[in-house]
Parts: sequence; structure tokens; C-alpha cells
Amino acid sequence: MRAIATNNGPGGAGLGGVRRGHWKLAALVLAVLALAFLALAFLALAPAARAADWRPVGVSCVNLAGTDGCATGTAFGGAWNIVVSPDGRHAYTASYDANAIQLLDRDGATGALTPRAGAAACIAEVGTVACQDGRALTHPDGIAISPDGKFVYVASWGSGTVGAVAVFGRNEDTGVLSQLAGAAGCISEDGSAGGVAGVCVDGRGLGPSTPRDVTISADGANLYVGADPIAAFDRNATTGALTQKAGAAGCVSAPVVSGCAAGRALGAGRQAALSPDGLNLYVPAVDGVTVFDRDASGAITQKAGAAGCITLAALAGCATEPRLGASVEAVLASPDGRQVYVSSAAGMFTFARAGDGALALKSCVTAAPVAGCTTALNVFDLSYSAVSPDGQDLVATRDFGSSSGMVFFSRDPTAGNLTRRPGQDGCISADGSAFEGAATVPGACRSYPVVSTDGHVSFVGDSYFYAGFYASSAVAAFRRDFYPPATSPPPATSPPPATSPPPRSNEFSFGKLKRNKRKGTAKLTVKVPGPGALALAKTKKVKGKDKRADAAGQVKLAIKPKRKAIKTLKAKGKAKVKATVTYTPDGGTPNTRRKRLKLVKR
Repeated sequence: MRAIATNNGPGGAGLGGVRRGHWKLAALVLAVLALAFLALAFLALAPAARAADWRPVGVSCVNLAGTDGCATGTAFGGAWNIVVSPDGRHAYTASYDANAIQLLDRDGATGALTPRAGAAACIAEVGTVACQDGRALTHPDGIAISPDGKFVYVASWGSGTVGAVAVFGRNEDTGVLSQLAGAAGCISEDGSAGGVAGVCVDGRGLGPSTPRDVTISADGANLYVGADPIAAFDRNATTGALTQKAGAAGCVSAPVVSGCAAGRALGAGRQAALSPDGLNLYVPAVDGVTVFDRDASGAITQKAGAAGCITLAALAGCATEPRLGASVEAVLASPDGRQVYVSSAAGMFTFARAGDGALALKSCVTAAPVAGCTTALNVFDLSYSAVSPDGQDLVATRDFGSSSGMVFFSRDPTAGNLTRRPGQDGCISADGSAFEGAATVPGACRSYPVVSTDGHVSFVGDSYFYAGFYASSAVAAFRRDFYPPATSPPPATSPPPATSPPPRSNEFSFGKLKRNKRKGTAKLTVKVPGPGALALAKTKKVKGKDKRADAAGQVKLAIKPKRKAIKTLKAKGKAKVKATVTYTPDGGTPNTRRKRLKLVKR
């Protein structure tokens, strides 16, 4: 190829002075360079290819009893929500039954969690466990850390007529929490905590059992507590203190409560989500999802008409989507902001997110056949969920249902659609079993003994994720263990041969509750896989009861109130109690589950 000659005289240097015989060649070179630049730009913008297949591997666990190879947690009764600090050095659990927050140290190299010893390592409602005394921590649920890692916020169900959100400063070196002094340390429905008036700031939209989730905006300017009502707060980044927005901007409720704006289809969901651009807030609804616009001040307004909510059945002018199923528990936005994922009793639903934040159902994965959805094993009774930071996988925990554990989905990085991961790598349960309809499928999942139901899940980087499990009072750390390139995952473990039957399953589930409103009692249906013993534990509110199951099927347990619940029934006509049921199959090991119930007397 002949070189390009340049003109060094008047007219300048470079291609502007190319001799007339070579201008075509120069144009060709420019075209090639332009095409190469466009190709590189396209590759930079294209979605990342899927990572290699992986399996979930348990790294460590902490539980109340210190069993199953776990460390012992001091304040771990009903531990279910866990959050990790932005620096990755510490984790904090919210323990519903212990009324406490527990500090754990995290090993950055292995991802393992170790509970910190001593009273300074936990904060509890006054007089409940051997921890620092705290306020407004009766039945804590949602927990979140500010983006700068300096403050921790906890939403608590409370008791009686009062729910609350508590505020803690965090020592970034030691991880130890200290509640803000005076009334700034908490906000409750009437300014009280633990029956003591005036110890918190007086708030709105924080009634009993409603503060379930805490969501902080990416800029740290606002905090939202929900799910019904949804309370909105401005946040002081220096002191960590919260100030509820003035007037109706401070809360949204359905039905309307005093001082709040009117919302539609709000319900008792567990996990809300802000879009990555901060322009929308998505909240679980009554069997659906609600959509809010968020302005520059952090104020939220539910979208008008059908765009403001999508529900299973016609309700308050919402759009309807009958495939959603009942009991929508959690909403999650994808890292790129193009999809919103909704988990329910029926399965996992992918919604496309428009430029204005409106949602439209795109695809779904369900356990039972549903028109337009794909079916997959164990994909039912889904609750909390999280997407890996690389956007390639979604993890969802199971709620109270027939089978415990977690389910894992691969995410298409281009379209956002989900596919349950194949074989054993698609789920994890305490004994490795899954459910297909009403049938137990041994060996269908990977196993980890402390895995149970009903807990928050979160990622730390692409390699580790953490989950809490209320039914086993435990938290566990897991690693995404990637298979070597070009190596297929090992085959799922085959079921035992017919001559060696699998161990008797101790998995069971709760069915319908039939109330006797005249007596203030009830009968709880328990579904068991085979013969064994059932035991209803005696508590302060419920009488104990033992009953025999002679075969697989349904057994009814009598729920009878004790003095404390009887007193509440007489005063209010209703009482919330918790049934703790243990099922021990003949020749098998016991399994315990809990269910919250409401007794009514009229």
C-alpha cells in the first residue's frame, strides 16, 4: 500500500493537504476508523453477558439456640431482617420476638458473620433481654442504614395503638449503635413508647402493626415507612434526626386516617422499593402494587386513575391483573430501573417500567399453571427479594407456606425476564426438599439446616447474600459459588432407591382459621404429610394443646385464649395472638412454625 503524502506548504498539514491522487484512500481510512469507534461504543452500552452458572453455598449462620453448626445470637428471638453496613464490616438484625437489634461482625474476605458479645452489641426495648435499653423497639421489622453508614433506622410494629420508627447513631469503627438522645430517638403514633408518654416525637400514620418497612432515598434526604399508611420524613444528614413532612404530605393511607392524604389499595406488604432514579416509589398493595410519583422535595403522590395501582380484582379505580394472585408481599426495582418485580403467593411477576414510572405486566413465573406464565418448581408463597448488583440473578425468600427456604432466578440482562435456575441450584431448603403441588420432592433443592421462612434478603457485592429466617430465629450468609467456565453444573442428587425410602418429612403448613366469635376461640387447620404428634405451645396468651395425627391430611388445633388475651377480647372484642406449633413425624425430627392469628369475640 502506498503511503499518504502530506502537503507541508501553505494550506496546512495532515489530511487537509493530501495529494489529489490519494483522497479516496484517505476517505476510506476515515470510514474504517468511524466504524470501529461505533462498534466500541455499542459494546460499551450493550448489556453484560450472563455470568457463569453458580450454586448457593452456606458460609455461616447465627441462631438463638446455637444449633446446626451456628453461632449463638443473644437477641435473636424471631430474627428475620438483616442489613449490612455500606463498608461491609458490620451487620444488624431486627428480632421481632426479642424486641431487639443485634450487632454482628462481618469478615470481608469470607463473608462470614460473627455475633458480637456483650450488652453493648445489642439494643432492646427496656427490660426485655440483656442488652442496652432502647425505646420504640416492640416487635421490630424493617431496618435500614443511611447511605453514609452513620445512622440506622428501625420500624417497629409496636403494641396497643402505637407503632414507631427508632433512630440510632452508628460508630463507624466499632459498629456499636446508640439511640439519639431524647425524643429525637424515635417517632411514634402518639409520642409514647413502651407505655410511657412523651419519650418520642409525635407522628402520624404509625399505627400498630403498620410500620413494617424502611426505605431510604439514594441521596439520603428522605425516609419512608410503610406499608399502610406510608409515612414520609425528611432526614437531617448531619444529625440523623427525622422530621415528618408537614400536613397531608406526611403520610398516605387507605382508608384515610387523620392528617394523612387519601391513598388507594394500600395493604400490609413487607418490602417497598424506590426506583434507581428516585422518581417513583412502589409499595405492595391489597393483592397488588401501588405506584407513587416522588418530587424533588421527596413528597410522594399516588398516580391518578388506573396507573396508581394494579390489583388482583377491581378495587378503587385500579388496573386489574387477575394473574397476580393473593398476598403480594414485596416489590423490587431492577438496578437499571427498567423493571419492577412483584412477589406474591402465586409466584414472581415482572413488570416493565415506563419513562413516567407506570407499570405493565411483562412476564411471570408461577408454581401452578397460569395463562401467559411459565411454571416452575417451588415458586409460590414468595416474600422478600433482592437482585444481585450485576443484575443477573434474583433471590426470593419463602413466606409461611408448605415449604421453607429461598428460590433463585436468572435474570435476562436485556429484557429483564426471570427464569428459575435449573435443578438443585434453583432453590434451598432446610432438608433439600421442594413441593410440587401437594407432593414433597426430596432432593430437589440444596439444603441448609437453618433455612426456614419469612425473612429479608440482601446482597453485598456480587459474591455474597444474607437472609433472615423468622421461623428458625436465624440469619445466614451465602456465597454465589460459580462453576468453572465450560463446566456444567453437577446433576441433581437422585432420589433414594425404592428399597430405601427417604426420611419422613417434617414439613407442614397452616390452613384456614375458623373463629368462634361467641366464645372468642378458634380452630386452626394444620396440614401434615403423615402420622405424627402435634403440639401447640403454651404462651402468655394461648393455652397449650397436644394432638395426634394418624395419617397425612388436615388436623384441627383448638386455639383458646388465656388471661391476657381474654382481657383484651373483653375490652376490644379482638386480640392478636401467636400460635407456635411443633410437628414431629413418627420416626422423624420435630419442626416448629409460628403463625399470627386474630381472635374475635362479640
